[in-house]
Amino acid sequence: MFCNVRQDHNDTLGKRRQTIARSFARSVPEGCHVINAEQHGVIHEYLTEEVEARGATIEQVDVPDHHRDLIGAETVHALNHILTHLDEPPLPDAELQRMLDTIQPEWVDLPGGRVFNGAKVNEIESTELFRRQLVGTGDDAELVCPFVFLRHDRRGRTASFVEYINILADRGLIDRLHVGGSYTGVFARRVDVPATAHDTDATSASEVLDRLLATDQPVIFMANTVHPFMRDLADEVAFRERGGPAPLPDY
Repeated sequence: MFCNVRQDHNDTLGKRRQTIARSFARSVPEGCHVINAEQHGVIHEYLTEEVEARGATIEQVDVPDHHRDLIGAETVHALNHILTHLDEPPLPDAELQRMLDTIQPEWVDLPGGRVFNGAKVNEIESTELFRRQLVGTGDDAELVCPFVFLRHDRRGRTASFVEYINILADRGLIDRLHVGGSYTGVFARRVDVPATAHDTDATSASEVLDRLLATDQPVIFMANTVHPFMRDLADEVAFRERGGPAPLPDY
C-alpha cells in the first residue's frame, strides 16, 4: 500500500513529487496489487501508468468529502480496501470514525504555553496539515512559532523546510522561528523571518523549551524527531504535562 507521496528523503527518492512517485512505483514487483491512498489526482494517474507498465495492478482509496481535511484519513480509509482485497469483512463506519478521532492533533498545554510535536511526520505536507488543524486556515489563523530541528544526514529535508518556512512567512502565518541541530546558521540565513539558533549539543532540552515557551506563541516542533535531543525534548514536554515524573507501574 502507498499511504501518500510526500517530499521526504529527497536526496534518495527525488526532489519532486513526480520523481518520488516514480521511485515508489518502480519498487513494485510484477503481479503485485497496489492500494494507493495518495489523494492527489495527477499523482494517482502517474502512479497508475507506472505501476501498470510493470505488470502490476492498482486501485485508488476513496476518502469521503467530510473526512478529506482530517489527518490520516487516507490511511484509515485504506484499511477497508485492504480487508476487501483479502476477502475479509470491512470495518464499520463507527470504527473508522473512532480511529480518525483518536489521531487528530491537539495542543499540549504546559505551564507557560502550548506545544505540539509535529516533527514526528518529517515532511512539509503533513506538517502543514497539522498546522491547519491546530490553528485554522483563514485570515484569523493563529501565528505559531516553529522549532525546526535539523539533521546533518537529511539535507534534502532541510532544503524543503527552508522553502516551507518561507511560504509561511510570505503568507503572514509566522513572524519568527527557532532552530536547532546541524547547520543552524545556514538555515537561519536562508529563511525570511528572524531565526533564533540553539546549540542543542551544549544546551539542555529543558532550557530550550523554556526559551520556546517564552515566545508567547504556540510552538510546533518540525522536521526531525529521530535524535537524542528531540527525544529529550519530548520527554521534557511529557514531564511538564504530568507535573512530575511518570508514576511507577503497578506490580
